[in-house]
Amino acid sequence: EVKGLVEALRKQCEALGFRTGAHVQFKLGTLPPNEALGPGAPEAVFHAAQEALANAGRHARAANVTVSLDTIGPKFELAVADDGQGFDTNQTANGMGLRNLRERAEECDGSFEISSMPQHGTTIHFSVPVEAPDNENYLAQVWFWGVTSAVFIALTIWHWTFGAFYATPISLLALARSISAYRLSRA
Repeated sequence: EVKGLVEALRKQCEALGFRTGAHVQFKLGTLPPNEALGPGAPEAVFHAAQEALANAGRHARAANVTVSLDTIGPKFELAVADDGQGFDTNQTANGMGLRNLRERAEECDGSFEISSMPQHGTTIHFSVPVEAPDNENYLAQVWFWGVTSAVFIALTIWHWTFGAFYATPISLLALARSISAYRLSRA
C-alpha cells in the first residue's frame, strides 16, 4: 500500500544518512489512492528507491540527497537527486542497477530517466501510471446505497417493530456507504 511505501522510504532515507553521513531529505507530495495504482506498483517504486539510494551511497559521495514522491498528472513519480560526483551517461556502461530500474519501470508500464554530469550529481526519475478512478462505478454505488438506505428508513417508519431491530442499522450502514461512494466520486 502507498502508506506503507511512504514509511519504508522514510526508513531507507534515514539509513542512508546514518551509513554515509549525507543529509538525506524526504519530500512527500500528493499520494494516489491505493486502487489507482496497478498491481505491484508500490513495490516497484520502493525497489527503485532502494536501488537509487544504494547507488547514491556506493558511488556518488554526495553530501545531500533528496528523495521526493508525488503524483504528477497521470504519474506517481519517485525522484532521487544527489549532489555527488555524477558521471557521463554517454560513456558509462549501464550497470545491473540501472538495467533493473529500467526493467521494473517497463513491468509496470512506467518510465525511468536518469540525468547526470561529472561533478554535478545525478537525478533519477522513476514513475508508474496512476489510473483515474471509475467515477461511473462510484456514482452507481451512490444510487444503490442511497436507495437501499431510503427503503430501510421507510420500513422503519412503516413498521416500527421490524425497523427498530433490522432496518435502522442497515439503513445507517447503507447511508454511510452511499456517503463514502459520493466522496470517492468527488475525489
